Amino acid sequence: MRPTPWSAKISPPSSRRPWQGCAPSSRATRKRCQWGRRQKRKSSRDADTPARPAFPGVPPNPGKQDRRCHGAQPAPAAIRVLPGRADGARFPQRMTRYQLLVALLHFIVFFLGAGIGSFLNVVIYRLPRGLSVNEPRRSFCPSCKYQIPWWRNIPVLSWLTLRGKCANCGAPISARYVGVEVLTGLLFYAVFRQFGGDWALAAQWGPQVLCLWVFTALLVAGTFIDIEHFILPHSITLGGTLAGLVCATFVPELVGQVTHLRGFLFSLGSAALGLGSLWLVVELGKLAFGRKKYRFDKQEAWSVTQPDDTLPPVVTLAGETYSWEDLFMRASDRLVISCARLKTNQSEWNNVTAELWMEKLKVRGPDGKMEEYNLEGVTLLEGTTNEVVIPREAMGFGDVLFLMMIGSFCGWQAVLFTILAASVLGTLVSGGTRLVGLAAWGGKLPFGPYLAA
Repeated sequence: MRPTPWSAKISPPSSRRPWQGCAPSSRATRKRCQWGRRQKRKSSRDADTPARPAFPGVPPNPGKQDRRCHGAQPAPAAIRVLPGRADGARFPQRMTRYQLLVALLHFIVFFLGAGIGSFLNVVIYRLPRGLSVNEPRRSFCPSCKYQIPWWRNIPVLSWLTLRGKCANCGAPISARYVGVEVLTGLLFYAVFRQFGGDWALAAQWGPQVLCLWVFTALLVAGTFIDIEHFILPHSITLGGTLAGLVCATFVPELVGQVTHLRGFLFSLGSAALGLGSLWLVVELGKLAFGRKKYRFDKQEAWSVTQPDDTLPPVVTLAGETYSWEDLFMRASDRLVISCARLKTNQSEWNNVTAELWMEKLKVRGPDGKMEEYNLEGVTLLEGTTNEVVIPREAMGFGDVLFLMMIGSFCGWQAVLFTILAASVLGTLVSGGTRLVGLAAWGGKLPFGPYLAA
Protein backbone atom coordinates (compact mmCIF):
# COMPACT_ATOMS: atom_id res chain seq x y z
CA MET A 1 0.00 0.00 0.00
CA ARG A 2 1.24 3.38 -0.97
CA PRO A 3 1.97 5.73 1.96
CA THR A 4 -0.06 8.87 2.22
CA PRO A 5 1.93 11.86 1.00
CA TRP A 6 2.96 14.47 3.56
CA SER A 7 1.02 17.21 1.84
CA ALA A 8 -2.18 15.25 2.28
CA LYS A 9 -1.78 15.37 6.06
CA ILE A 10 -1.82 19.17 6.15
CA SER A 11 -5.16 20.59 7.24
CA PRO A 12 -6.93 23.16 5.13
CA PRO A 13 -5.87 26.79 5.71
CA SER A 14 -9.06 27.60 7.53
CA SER A 15 -8.59 24.82 10.07
CA ARG A 16 -4.80 24.80 10.45
CA ARG A 17 -3.32 25.51 13.83
CA PRO A 18 -0.64 28.30 14.20
CA TRP A 19 2.27 25.91 14.45
CA GLN A 20 1.21 23.62 11.64
CA GLY A 21 2.93 23.98 8.29
CA CYS A 22 6.48 24.02 9.69
CA ALA A 23 8.87 21.23 8.91
CA PRO A 24 10.23 19.65 10.93
CA SER A 25 7.55 20.08 13.57
CA SER A 26 9.30 20.77 16.87
CA ARG A 27 8.41 22.95 19.83
CA ALA A 28 11.31 25.37 19.27
CA THR A 29 10.45 25.71 15.60
CA ARG A 30 6.80 26.38 16.35
CA LYS A 31 7.72 29.12 18.81
CA ARG A 32 9.94 30.79 16.24
CA CYS A 33 7.13 30.68 13.73
CA GLN A 34 4.73 32.28 16.17
CA TRP A 35 7.26 35.00 17.04
CA GLY A 36 7.91 35.69 13.36
CA ARG A 37 4.23 36.15 12.60
CA ARG A 38 3.80 38.49 15.56
CA GLN A 39 6.74 40.60 14.43
CA LYS A 40 5.34 40.71 10.91
CA ARG A 41 1.97 41.93 12.15
CA LYS A 42 3.66 44.46 14.44
CA SER A 43 5.80 45.85 11.65
CA SER A 44 2.74 46.28 9.43
CA ARG A 45 0.93 48.10 12.27
CA ASP A 46 3.84 50.47 12.89
CA ALA A 47 4.48 51.20 9.24
CA ASP A 48 2.79 54.59 9.50
CA THR A 49 4.43 55.46 12.87
CA PRO A 50 7.49 57.81 12.59
CA ALA A 51 10.75 56.35 13.81
CA ARG A 52 11.97 57.38 17.23
CA PRO A 53 15.07 59.61 17.11
CA ALA A 54 18.34 58.04 18.16
CA PHE A 55 20.43 59.47 21.00
CA PRO A 56 22.46 62.43 19.61
CA GLY A 57 25.91 61.42 18.53
CA VAL A 58 25.36 57.67 19.13
CA PRO A 59 24.98 55.39 16.06
CA PRO A 60 22.10 52.91 16.20
CA ASN A 61 22.95 49.48 17.51
CA PRO A 62 21.10 46.85 15.49
CA GLY A 63 22.13 44.10 17.89
CA LYS A 64 22.53 40.49 16.89
CA GLN A 65 20.98 39.31 13.64
CA ASP A 66 17.86 37.35 14.56
CA ARG A 67 16.77 34.20 12.81
CA ARG A 68 14.02 34.50 10.26
CA CYS A 69 11.10 32.19 9.97
CA HIS A 70 8.50 32.22 7.14
CA GLY A 71 9.74 35.65 5.95
CA ALA A 72 9.59 37.33 9.36
CA GLN A 73 11.66 40.54 9.72
CA PRO A 74 14.60 40.70 12.18
CA ALA A 75 13.79 42.07 15.60
CA PRO A 76 14.49 45.82 15.92
CA ALA A 77 16.91 47.07 18.55
CA ALA A 78 15.38 47.40 21.97
CA ILE A 79 14.55 50.99 22.84
CA ARG A 80 14.66 52.22 26.43
CA VAL A 81 12.84 55.45 27.11
CA LEU A 82 14.69 57.88 29.34
CA PRO A 83 12.69 58.84 32.45
CA GLY A 84 10.86 62.10 31.98
CA ARG A 85 11.53 62.27 28.23
CA ALA A 86 8.79 61.99 25.66
CA ASP A 87 11.02 61.65 22.61
CA GLY A 88 12.01 58.10 23.44
CA ALA A 89 15.73 58.77 23.09
CA ARG A 90 18.06 55.85 23.47
CA PHE A 91 20.54 55.50 26.28
CA PRO A 92 24.12 56.04 25.05
CA GLN A 93 26.14 52.98 24.30
CA ARG A 94 28.71 51.68 26.70
CA MET A 95 32.16 53.26 26.38
CA THR A 96 34.51 51.66 23.94
CA ARG A 97 38.03 50.76 24.91
CA TYR A 98 39.36 53.85 23.15
CA GLN A 99 36.92 56.13 24.99
CA LEU A 100 37.82 54.48 28.28
CA LEU A 101 41.52 54.99 27.58
CA VAL A 102 40.97 58.67 26.75
CA ALA A 103 39.02 59.19 30.00
CA LEU A 104 41.79 57.47 31.92
CA LEU A 105 44.40 59.73 30.33
CA HIS A 106 42.52 62.78 31.63
CA PHE A 107 43.00 61.51 35.17
CA ILE A 108 46.64 60.72 34.41
CA VAL A 109 47.22 64.33 33.32
CA PHE A 110 45.87 65.64 36.62
CA PHE A 111 47.93 63.26 38.73
CA LEU A 112 51.00 64.04 36.62
CA GLY A 113 50.52 67.70 37.54
CA ALA A 114 50.04 66.75 41.19
CA GLY A 115 53.30 64.79 41.09
CA ILE A 116 55.11 67.81 39.63
CA GLY A 117 53.51 69.87 42.39
CA SER A 118 55.02 67.51 44.96
CA PHE A 119 58.45 68.22 43.47
CA LEU A 120 57.70 71.96 43.46
CA ASN A 121 57.09 71.74 47.21
CA VAL A 122 60.69 70.56 47.54
CA VAL A 123 61.85 73.50 45.42
CA ILE A 124 59.76 76.01 47.40
CA TYR A 125 61.14 74.78 50.73
CA ARG A 126 64.79 74.19 49.86
CA LEU A 127 65.73 76.81 47.29
CA PRO A 128 65.29 79.95 49.45
CA ARG A 129 67.14 78.26 52.32
CA GLY A 130 70.16 77.44 50.19
CA LEU A 131 69.57 73.68 50.35
CA SER A 132 70.22 71.31 47.49
CA VAL A 133 67.16 70.15 45.59
CA ASN A 134 68.79 66.76 44.91
CA GLU A 135 70.33 66.00 48.32
CA PRO A 136 68.80 64.39 50.25
CA ARG A 137 66.84 62.75 47.50
CA ARG A 138 63.83 61.97 49.65
CA SER A 139 61.58 64.57 51.17
CA PHE A 140 61.93 65.01 54.92
CA CYS A 141 59.89 66.37 57.78
CA PRO A 142 60.95 69.95 58.64
CA SER A 143 60.53 69.20 62.36
CA CYS A 144 62.21 65.82 62.96
CA LYS A 145 64.12 65.50 59.63
CA TYR A 146 62.56 62.06 59.11
CA GLN A 147 63.03 61.01 55.49
CA ILE A 148 59.63 60.14 54.06
CA PRO A 149 59.39 56.84 52.12
CA TRP A 150 57.72 56.85 48.75
CA TRP A 151 54.52 55.14 49.89
CA ARG A 152 53.96 58.00 52.34
CA ASN A 153 54.74 60.64 49.74
CA ILE A 154 51.96 60.04 47.22
CA PRO A 155 50.62 63.42 46.02
CA VAL A 156 47.41 64.60 47.72
CA LEU A 157 46.50 61.15 49.06
CA SER A 158 49.33 60.92 51.61
CA TRP A 159 48.50 64.28 53.16
CA LEU A 160 44.83 63.30 53.44
CA THR A 161 45.48 59.85 54.91
CA LEU A 162 47.99 61.23 57.43
CA ARG A 163 45.56 64.08 58.26
CA GLY A 164 48.21 66.71 57.71
CA LYS A 165 50.68 65.32 60.26
CA CYS A 166 54.10 63.72 60.15
CA ALA A 167 53.90 59.93 60.47
CA ASN A 168 57.03 59.90 62.65
CA CYS A 169 56.72 62.80 65.10
CA GLY A 170 53.12 63.94 64.60
CA ALA A 171 54.12 67.52 63.80
CA PRO A 172 51.57 69.37 61.64
CA ILE A 173 52.34 69.64 57.93
CA SER A 174 51.22 72.87 56.29
CA ALA A 175 48.19 72.72 54.01
CA ARG A 176 50.32 74.59 51.50
CA TYR A 177 51.84 71.27 50.42
CA VAL A 178 48.57 69.69 49.34
CA GLY A 179 47.42 73.06 47.98
CA VAL A 180 50.41 73.28 45.64
CA GLU A 181 49.82 69.72 44.45
CA VAL A 182 46.13 70.26 43.74
CA LEU A 183 46.74 73.66 42.11
CA THR A 184 49.48 72.31 39.85
CA GLY A 185 47.33 69.33 38.87
CA LEU A 186 44.40 71.58 37.97
CA LEU A 187 46.61 73.97 36.00
CA PHE A 188 48.21 71.11 34.08
CA TYR A 189 44.78 69.74 33.24
CA ALA A 190 43.52 73.19 32.20
CA VAL A 191 46.49 73.61 29.85
CA PHE A 192 45.83 70.16 28.40
CA ARG A 193 42.13 70.90 27.86
CA GLN A 194 42.86 74.27 26.25
CA PHE A 195 45.75 73.35 23.96
CA GLY A 196 45.46 69.56 23.67
CA GLY A 197 43.40 67.66 21.14
CA ASP A 198 42.95 64.29 19.56
CA TRP A 199 45.47 61.82 20.87
CA ALA A 200 46.08 60.63 17.33
CA LEU A 201 47.51 64.12 16.65
CA ALA A 202 49.53 64.34 19.86
CA ALA A 203 52.73 64.88 17.87
CA GLN A 204 51.33 68.25 16.74
CA TRP A 205 50.03 69.72 20.00
CA GLY A 206 52.20 67.76 22.45
CA PRO A 207 55.37 69.93 22.31
CA GLN A 208 53.41 73.12 22.95
CA VAL A 209 51.61 71.57 25.91
CA LEU A 210 54.93 70.39 27.38
CA CYS A 211 56.40 73.90 27.09
CA LEU A 212 53.36 75.41 28.78
CA TRP A 213 53.61 72.84 31.56
CA VAL A 214 57.21 73.94 32.19
CA PHE A 215 56.05 77.56 32.24
CA THR A 216 53.23 76.71 34.66
CA ALA A 217 55.60 74.94 37.05
CA LEU A 218 57.94 77.96 37.08
CA LEU A 219 55.05 80.31 37.84
CA VAL A 220 53.80 78.16 40.72
CA ALA A 221 57.26 77.81 42.29
CA GLY A 222 58.07 81.51 41.97
CA THR A 223 54.68 82.56 43.33
CA PHE A 224 54.86 80.57 46.56
CA ILE A 225 58.53 81.43 47.19
CA ASP A 226 57.71 85.12 46.82
CA ILE A 227 54.71 84.82 49.15
CA GLU A 228 56.77 83.14 51.87
CA HIS A 229 60.19 84.81 51.53
CA PHE A 230 59.61 87.95 49.41
CA ILE A 231 62.31 86.86 46.96
CA LEU A 232 62.41 85.39 43.47
CA PRO A 233 65.54 83.25 43.03
CA HIS A 234 67.63 83.70 39.90
CA SER A 235 67.49 79.97 39.26
CA ILE A 236 63.76 80.40 38.54
CA THR A 237 63.77 83.79 36.78
CA LEU A 238 66.97 83.55 34.74
CA GLY A 239 66.69 79.78 34.31
CA GLY A 240 63.06 80.20 33.27
CA THR A 241 64.00 82.86 30.72
CA LEU A 242 66.55 80.50 29.18
CA ALA A 243 63.93 77.74 29.10
CA GLY A 244 61.49 80.12 27.40
CA LEU A 245 64.02 80.97 24.68
CA VAL A 246 64.68 77.29 24.05
CA CYS A 247 60.97 76.44 23.92
CA ALA A 248 60.17 79.32 21.57
CA THR A 249 63.03 78.25 19.29
CA PHE A 250 61.97 74.62 18.94
CA VAL A 251 58.21 75.28 19.24
CA PRO A 252 57.69 78.65 17.49
CA GLU A 253 53.90 78.22 17.70
CA LEU A 254 54.29 79.01 21.39
CA VAL A 255 54.81 82.71 20.55
CA GLY A 256 52.75 82.75 17.36
CA GLN A 257 55.59 82.26 14.88
CA VAL A 258 56.17 79.68 12.15
CA THR A 259 59.96 79.36 11.89
CA HIS A 260 62.55 78.50 14.53
CA LEU A 261 64.61 81.65 13.97
CA ARG A 262 61.62 83.95 14.16
CA GLY A 263 60.43 82.18 17.28
CA PHE A 264 63.80 82.74 18.98
CA LEU A 265 64.01 86.41 17.95
CA PHE A 266 60.41 87.09 18.96
CA SER A 267 60.94 85.46 22.35
CA LEU A 268 64.20 87.36 22.89
CA GLY A 269 62.59 90.68 22.00
CA SER A 270 59.62 90.02 24.27
CA ALA A 271 61.93 89.13 27.16
CA ALA A 272 63.88 92.35 26.59
CA LEU A 273 60.63 94.32 26.60
CA GLY A 274 59.59 92.75 29.89
CA LEU A 275 62.98 93.49 31.43
CA GLY A 276 63.17 97.06 30.19
CA SER A 277 59.59 98.12 30.93
CA LEU A 278 59.54 96.95 34.54
CA TRP A 279 63.11 98.11 35.15
CA LEU A 280 61.97 101.60 34.12
CA VAL A 281 59.14 101.37 36.65
CA VAL A 282 61.64 100.35 39.35
CA GLU A 283 63.98 103.25 38.61
CA LEU A 284 61.19 105.81 38.57
CA GLY A 285 59.87 104.39 41.81
CA LYS A 286 63.35 104.62 43.33
CA LEU A 287 63.54 108.30 42.49
CA ALA A 288 60.11 109.00 43.92
CA PHE A 289 60.01 106.65 46.91
CA GLY A 290 63.62 105.53 47.34
CA ARG A 291 64.05 106.90 50.88
CA LYS A 292 61.84 106.85 53.93
CA LYS A 293 62.53 109.07 56.94
CA TYR A 294 61.56 108.11 60.50
CA ARG A 295 61.52 110.52 63.46
CA PHE A 296 61.22 109.39 67.09
CA ASP A 297 60.00 111.37 70.07
CA LYS A 298 62.87 110.06 72.16
CA GLN A 299 66.25 108.49 71.61
CA GLU A 300 65.92 104.91 70.35
CA ALA A 301 68.64 102.27 70.49
CA TRP A 302 69.98 100.69 67.33
CA SER A 303 72.66 98.12 66.57
CA VAL A 304 74.16 96.00 63.83
CA THR A 305 74.81 92.35 64.65
CA GLN A 306 75.71 89.20 62.76
CA PRO A 307 74.05 86.05 64.15
CA ASP A 308 76.47 83.71 62.39
CA ASP A 309 79.52 83.93 60.18
CA THR A 310 77.55 82.30 57.39
CA LEU A 311 74.59 84.71 57.70
CA PRO A 312 74.41 88.37 56.67
CA PRO A 313 74.24 91.15 59.31
CA VAL A 314 70.97 92.30 60.82
CA VAL A 315 70.03 95.89 61.73
CA THR A 316 67.88 96.37 64.84
CA LEU A 317 66.23 99.78 65.12
CA ALA A 318 63.60 100.82 67.69
CA GLY A 319 62.61 97.20 68.23
CA GLU A 320 62.29 96.46 64.50
CA THR A 321 64.65 94.10 62.66
CA TYR A 322 65.80 94.67 59.08
CA SER A 323 67.79 92.18 57.06
CA TRP A 324 70.89 93.38 55.27
CA GLU A 325 69.55 92.32 51.85
CA ASP A 326 66.34 94.32 52.34
CA LEU A 327 68.23 97.50 53.17
CA PHE A 328 71.03 97.27 50.63
CA MET A 329 69.62 95.89 47.41
CA ARG A 330 72.05 97.90 45.28
CA ALA A 331 75.53 99.31 45.85
CA SER A 332 74.28 102.91 45.96
CA ASP A 333 71.90 102.31 48.87
CA ARG A 334 72.83 103.82 52.23
CA LEU A 335 71.30 103.92 55.70
CA VAL A 336 71.66 107.38 57.29
CA ILE A 337 71.40 107.52 61.11
CA SER A 338 71.57 110.75 63.13
CA CYS A 339 73.26 109.51 66.29
CA ALA A 340 73.28 111.16 69.70
CA ARG A 341 75.79 108.43 70.54
CA LEU A 342 77.75 106.09 68.29
CA LYS A 343 80.05 103.35 69.47
CA THR A 344 82.25 100.90 67.60
CA ASN A 345 85.00 98.54 68.70
CA GLN A 346 87.49 101.25 67.67
CA SER A 347 85.98 104.60 68.73
CA GLU A 348 83.02 106.38 70.30
CA TRP A 349 81.33 109.61 69.15
CA ASN A 350 78.54 111.97 70.21
CA ASN A 351 76.20 113.96 67.95
CA VAL A 352 77.43 112.50 64.66
CA THR A 353 75.81 111.14 61.51
CA ALA A 354 76.51 107.54 60.56
CA GLU A 355 76.15 106.39 56.97
CA LEU A 356 75.97 102.64 56.54
CA TRP A 357 76.76 101.30 53.09
CA MET A 358 76.82 97.71 51.93
CA GLU A 359 80.50 97.21 52.81
CA LYS A 360 81.60 100.36 54.64
CA LEU A 361 80.75 102.81 57.41
CA LYS A 362 81.12 106.59 57.13
CA VAL A 363 80.99 108.84 60.20
CA ARG A 364 80.39 112.57 59.72
CA GLY A 365 81.22 114.77 62.72
CA PRO A 366 79.65 118.11 63.71
CA ASP A 367 82.46 119.91 61.89
CA GLY A 368 81.70 118.06 58.65
CA LYS A 369 84.80 115.88 58.78
CA MET A 370 84.23 112.41 57.34
CA GLU A 371 85.83 109.20 58.58
CA GLU A 372 85.50 105.92 56.69
CA TYR A 373 85.80 102.36 58.02
CA ASN A 374 85.60 98.95 56.40
CA LEU A 375 82.79 96.91 57.93
CA GLU A 376 84.90 93.76 57.90
CA GLY A 377 87.02 95.25 60.69
CA VAL A 378 84.03 96.50 62.74
CA THR A 379 82.88 93.95 65.31
CA LEU A 380 80.76 96.31 67.44
CA LEU A 381 78.37 98.90 66.04
CA GLU A 382 75.59 100.43 68.14
CA GLY A 383 74.18 103.75 69.31
CA THR A 384 71.07 105.86 69.90
CA THR A 385 69.14 107.98 67.44
CA ASN A 386 65.97 110.00 66.99
CA GLU A 387 66.05 110.25 63.17
CA VAL A 388 66.89 107.71 60.47
CA VAL A 389 66.57 107.57 56.69
CA ILE A 390 66.06 104.03 55.36
CA PRO A 391 66.61 103.14 51.69
CA ARG A 392 63.86 101.20 49.99
CA GLU A 393 62.82 99.96 46.59
CA ALA A 394 59.50 100.43 44.87
CA MET A 395 59.86 96.89 43.55
CA GLY A 396 62.39 94.11 43.84
CA PHE A 397 64.60 93.31 40.87
CA GLY A 398 63.40 89.71 41.02
CA ASP A 399 60.00 90.92 39.80
CA VAL A 400 61.71 92.51 36.80
CA LEU A 401 63.38 89.22 35.90
CA PHE A 402 60.12 87.37 36.53
CA LEU A 403 58.36 89.49 33.91
CA MET A 404 61.27 88.88 31.55
CA MET A 405 60.64 85.15 31.91
CA ILE A 406 56.94 85.64 31.19
CA GLY A 407 57.79 87.55 28.02
CA SER A 408 60.12 84.81 26.78
CA PHE A 409 57.30 82.26 26.98
CA CYS A 410 54.24 84.31 26.01
CA GLY A 411 55.37 87.22 23.83
CA TRP A 412 55.29 90.99 24.08
CA GLN A 413 51.48 91.15 24.19
CA ALA A 414 51.52 89.19 27.43
CA VAL A 415 54.14 91.58 28.86
CA LEU A 416 51.95 94.63 28.37
CA PHE A 417 48.83 92.87 29.62
CA THR A 418 50.65 91.47 32.66
CA ILE A 419 51.95 94.88 33.76
CA LEU A 420 48.47 96.41 33.60
CA ALA A 421 46.60 93.47 35.11
CA ALA A 422 49.13 92.89 37.91
CA SER A 423 49.08 96.57 38.88
CA VAL A 424 45.29 96.67 39.09
CA LEU A 425 45.02 93.32 40.86
CA GLY A 426 47.80 94.16 43.31
CA THR A 427 46.21 97.49 44.17
CA LEU A 428 42.80 95.95 44.79
CA VAL A 429 44.02 93.00 46.84
CA SER A 430 46.61 94.86 48.90
CA GLY A 431 44.27 97.78 49.52
CA GLY A 432 41.44 95.46 50.50
CA THR A 433 43.55 93.42 52.93
CA ARG A 434 44.81 96.58 54.60
CA LEU A 435 41.35 98.08 54.89
CA VAL A 436 39.98 95.00 56.65
CA GLY A 437 43.04 94.76 58.90
CA LEU A 438 44.60 91.60 57.45
CA ALA A 439 47.83 93.43 56.58
CA ALA A 440 49.64 96.45 57.98
CA TRP A 441 49.95 99.68 56.04
CA GLY A 442 53.45 100.18 54.73
CA GLY A 443 54.26 96.48 54.93
CA LYS A 444 55.89 94.43 52.21
CA LEU A 445 53.88 93.36 49.21
CA PRO A 446 54.95 90.36 47.11
CA PHE A 447 54.37 91.40 43.51
CA GLY A 448 55.33 88.07 41.93
CA PRO A 449 51.94 86.38 42.58
CA TYR A 450 50.12 89.19 40.77
CA LEU A 451 52.47 88.91 37.80
CA ALA A 452 51.85 85.16 37.68
CA ALA A 453 48.08 85.51 38.00
